[in-house]
Amino acid sequence: ILQCIILTPNGLIGVIAKKLWNIKVSSWIRGGDWYFTRDTPLERLMISFIIKNSDIVLVQTPKIKKEVLNEFPDAKIEVVPNGIDVPKKNTKGNKIIFVGNLIWRKGVEYLLEAMRHVNEDLIIVGDGPEKKKLMEMAKCMKNVVFVGRTYPEMVKNYLKKGKVLVLPSIAG
Repeated sequence: ILQCIILTPNGLIGVIAKKLWNIKVSSWIRGGDWYFTRDTPLERLMISFIIKNSDIVLVQTPKIKKEVLNEFPDAKIEVVPNGIDVPKKNTKGNKIIFVGNLIWRKGVEYLLEAMRHVNEDLIIVGDGPEKKKLMEMAKCMKNVVFVGRTYPEMVKNYLKKGKVLVLPSIAG
């Protein structure tokens, strides 16, 4: 089965490959590809083609599933949430935690700017194309630690160290 994460262009390429080579294809809707790519008739037509021709559509939340089914009631959809176990009890941690991809739309630069005015420690779990720029921003900040990429099952260990999880996204 060909797994296409994000509807456009990946899902489109996947369903074309399905037509050409008679393979099964799953298309993922992660959120932004559903909410921010339906502005024009061409985009809506392309998304319709992808959803109707995918063997299964995987979505991140029950809310997205409901919204997709409202437009495409015959779509075969399953919810596959992000894969971490949240600690079942309150933690006694004292850190501020960020977990995510280090990409512009996550807004980590604004978190770092805010941390200049906070006397708390920040642990940043994740990696991505903005890491070098963000580390440069934080090089004089003794209260910021970059952990880097980690296995999903290890994320809960960092969450236990936290008293607050901050996700300062600025776009989808």
